Amino acid sequence: MFQLKSRFFITLIITVFIVFGAGILVYAEENQGEKKTENTEEELTPIPQPETPATTEEEKPPAAEKELVVKAIEIQGNARILDEQILAVMVTRPGRTFVYSELEEDMVRIGEMGYFRTPPKYILEPMEGGVKVLILIEENPPFSGVKVKIIGPGLFKEEEIVAMFDIEKGEIIGSQRLAENYEKIEDAYRQKGYTAATIVGAEIDNQGVVAVEINEGIIKEFKVQGNTKTKSIVILRELTLKPGDVYDSVQFRRDLEKIFALQLFEDITVDYELTDDRQIIVIINVTEARTGQFGFGAGYSSQDGFLGEFTYTERNFRGMGQRVNLMGQIGGPNPDFMVSFYSPTIDKRGTSLTTEVFLLSSTDRVRNIDNPEEFTKFIMERKGGSIGFVRPLNETDDLSAKLSFLDGSIDVEGDVDPADYIEQLKDYMQRGLLEGTSNSVQLGFTRDTRDFALDPSEGFSANITGTYYGGLLGGDFDALKVSTEYRTYFKLNKEREQFVTGVSPTRFHKNHVIAFRIFLGGATGGLSLFDSFKVGGSDSVRGTEEALQTGDKSILANLEYRFPIITNLSGAIFIDSGTAAPPGESLNMDNVVTSVGGGIRYRIPFFGIAPLRLDYGYDIKNGTSRVTFGFGQIF
Repeated sequence: MFQLKSRFFITLIITVFIVFGAGILVYAEENQGEKKTENTEEELTPIPQPETPATTEEEKPPAAEKELVVKAIEIQGNARILDEQILAVMVTRPGRTFVYSELEEDMVRIGEMGYFRTPPKYILEPMEGGVKVLILIEENPPFSGVKVKIIGPGLFKEEEIVAMFDIEKGEIIGSQRLAENYEKIEDAYRQKGYTAATIVGAEIDNQGVVAVEINEGIIKEFKVQGNTKTKSIVILRELTLKPGDVYDSVQFRRDLEKIFALQLFEDITVDYELTDDRQIIVIINVTEARTGQFGFGAGYSSQDGFLGEFTYTERNFRGMGQRVNLMGQIGGPNPDFMVSFYSPTIDKRGTSLTTEVFLLSSTDRVRNIDNPEEFTKFIMERKGGSIGFVRPLNETDDLSAKLSFLDGSIDVEGDVDPADYIEQLKDYMQRGLLEGTSNSVQLGFTRDTRDFALDPSEGFSANITGTYYGGLLGGDFDALKVSTEYRTYFKLNKEREQFVTGVSPTRFHKNHVIAFRIFLGGATGGLSLFDSFKVGGSDSVRGTEEALQTGDKSILANLEYRFPIITNLSGAIFIDSGTAAPPGESLNMDNVVTSVGGGIRYRIPFFGIAPLRLDYGYDIKNGTSRVTFGFGQIF
């Protein structure tokens, strides 16, 4: 009986525990479900509100928000920019599914309109059935004026800068309009060559005043690199731009061309560094050229005996850009020698000095002007010396003075009776103009804007020279000779550099150039044969005989088109024309001789900077042709 009762109570207790535990589980599940429902309702109610348009991937809401619909868009803060203008650049639209990435891109596009002081922001507000987008913007104030600050000497006056602004007062300030006006100001500087001038700061105050800060590009210093033989002063003294000046690309280009014209460098390149205060350090890199040459030759002749000849040239003597030339011929009936010295500057004003002493003989001839095949050939001997100075007045103008002493004579080849001389030579002899001492002083004025004298591409050179012979200077000839010459060059391929990067010989060979020269000369009194004008040959009328016409009056014109072929090789097409009149006669246009032709110029680095010139010319009047050689352009 006891056993039955015990089993009954045990079973009852187990049953109660089971029922009580089941009740607890059911209660717990019901409470958990209620909590889940409450949490779900809390997540759908608030909408995240980013403070800025930028949102990272981690900050983006869950994918469930893509199902939200844009119910409305409201813009606040715009007074002059219409809602329609802003909405026109947006992708987000009422009725479209809300997408965070699209809204963020919309904020960027609104900012790029350029009419707002700060980046636009947005706020999202819940609405029944979707979301409302509130866009907050801050417009630029209406334009009221310009305030200018200039770092530099003030190449433009402040009122000139203000006048360049093309924005009406009261017009809302836009970044695109500002950029156009900033470009207009910088272009005004560039047009004058001040290519380093930039706008380094611009602000808009609450009253609509645009504060513009302009750095005109001040040069802090020049540095020279690559010169092992040449002293830096030789380069720096050619610069008209100085530390403290505003960088002028046009002027600096001219300065580099003057340095290059010294014929001391194969190549010149330029680098630039900017200091913390935005000043410019100009670094001039040079590659030095071969400046010294020496030559020697010897021979033996049964008639003249031992013959020896030597030449020595140094264009950079002592590393100072000075030139020394020595030439001599030993033995033979007519020994020659010449010594010359040139210094590019002998004082602080840049005065140059040239001096020479010589004893020279050369073969020459005088031709019948009506029949060039008739001529009298002779050996002309000259001995003497000269000293000359050139004083620069400014960047382009020079004054020159030269004092010369010359004693000359001629020795007609063969046993020719003076009665058999051609008429023009007999006329010189009868006038006493063949032999004697010629002492002279010469004064001249030159204006030269050419970019490179040895191979010009643009600019011009004009000079007038007067030479007085005899008088107080003594000598056997009294005369006054006056000449003028004009050369001009037009480069057909134009380019503009913001910063000059250098100069080199190949740069000039790459140019298409029209070149023109005209020369006029005349003399009064008795001008000796040694000092007469000559027309014909490789330096005047190509394709004709040397010294085709000789006289005390002359006119010459040359027209040439120069064009590049390949590196270091260029070509030319030309037409030359000129004449000279014997003493006592006027210029006769019927005697003008004209030639046409073409040629090539090839630069060989070993021979220096000037190109080797080979020309073929055809003499139209006489129907003859010649090939001539030379160094450098003829003008």
